[in-house]
Amino acid sequence: MGDVAQLIDVTSRAAENFVATYYKMFDRQRHVLPQMYKDTSAIVWNGNALSGVEQYQQFCLKLPVTDHDVQSVDGQPVVPPGTTDPTRSQILVTVTGNVRYGDERDVKPFQQTFVLCPDPDPSRKGTYFVGSDIFRFI
Repeated sequence: MGDVAQLIDVTSRAAENFVATYYKMFDRQRHVLPQMYKDTSAIVWNGNALSGVEQYQQFCLKLPVTDHDVQSVDGQPVVPPGTTDPTRSQILVTVTGNVRYGDERDVKPFQQTFVLCPDPDPSRKGTYFVGSDIFRFI
């Protein structure tokens, strides 16, 4: 049981680090955000599917300036069936918070779910990319 508890602990810390980096980039360096994705990433923004990194980048750059206030972060390992190798685990990340767009006074509550996948490129061993991203206003 210790191995599972340790994997969950490591995954939770990885999720918190990812979320801190992701929203900092979204709010201040949005032009580099697509580097966290691949053309195969599944992206749904408030019910609208986006296809590939280029379309996602164009969409993001059209949004007004943002200020995200994360309220909660949870991370959980998703271990593929038949493997005991934790480096092949995906990470399920759920986030809730509020976002302010441009000069709007009111904030909008949101929920976002990510699946972080190990990069299959052997030269990038130990790194992850966003394999799935679902954003929804609540």
